[in-house]
Amino acid sequence: MKLLLITSAILGSFLMMPNLSHSQQKHIHCGLPATAGISGIACDLCGCYLGPDPNYNFNTAGIRYKLRRFSGDEMEEQNTSEQDHAGHQHGEEETYNTAELWSRYYLSPKLQLFGIIPVSSNLIGDETFSGAGDIQLQAKYQIFNTEVSGETKFRNRLFLGGGIKFPTGRYNIADDSGAVEAHFQPGTGSFDFLLLGSYFAKSGNLGFAADAAYKINTENSNKYLFGDQLNLNGVFTYDIPADAVTLIPYAGVYFEYSPEDRNNGATDPNSGGSALLGNFGLDLTAGMFTVKLNYQPVFTQSLNGDQPQNDYRFVAGLGYSFGF
Repeated sequence: MKLLLITSAILGSFLMMPNLSHSQQKHIHCGLPATAGISGIACDLCGCYLGPDPNYNFNTAGIRYKLRRFSGDEMEEQNTSEQDHAGHQHGEEETYNTAELWSRYYLSPKLQLFGIIPVSSNLIGDETFSGAGDIQLQAKYQIFNTEVSGETKFRNRLFLGGGIKFPTGRYNIADDSGAVEAHFQPGTGSFDFLLLGSYFAKSGNLGFAADAAYKINTENSNKYLFGDQLNLNGVFTYDIPADAVTLIPYAGVYFEYSPEDRNNGATDPNSGGSALLGNFGLDLTAGMFTVKLNYQPVFTQSLNGDQPQNDYRFVAGLGYSFGF
């Protein structure tokens, strides 16, 4: 009951905030859906935070904001198949804003449950596509965790699990030309399934975190099928204890891949691909509160056909941990 009251209070405050949004679409040019086509994620794919987590063994609730930017080569406006999306030209910038209410709850010391409620506001050229996104529920089970004693110098832990993304978001918003572009929508309109893994190792103040997520997509009622999505993440962390706070900077890489989408059974040549991004951030923990900042510049990308290119991604979040 306490968890429900805290979550409801945070959600109520969140819904009253103006112009917050979420983008769970996802074309690779735009990343992975649910994180957005290939453009998706910090792990956009699963929505979980992929960095260090000092309060990992506590229940947690929080708010998270995500920003993803894409741009394309300028070219003359034309209504042909050369355009990356119907009625939209390559030179248009795309900005995907996401606001999420999320929580983690331990059913037992080894079993975690996650919930993610997103809202989106996606700016495509001079058009905006806003609305509720797709809710996710996930579960992870601790496979092993080093027993800590006074002489323990190295410790590690591994979680494996899965999840479901429900088609709760808007996915039929038409643009100015009357067309419905799947990758601009706040939701995908489909039930999708997640396979998840999370590993963390630490020796002294130095740590290493690795996460993997694979998303199995299904076809929506518009006969559109987003390509399955793979996200991999690895970062090195370092704890810097201070008087009342702990600073944890981290650095690493983030990789995502998606095959081409299918529209009415036909392959969409302007979808899918791969991208390698840097993954740099800082966690600041003060007692049961944690502030998270993350920046992901593009190192290299190979996107199929004509798609806007990844520019960068940014994530900021605030979480509160509690022990019941």
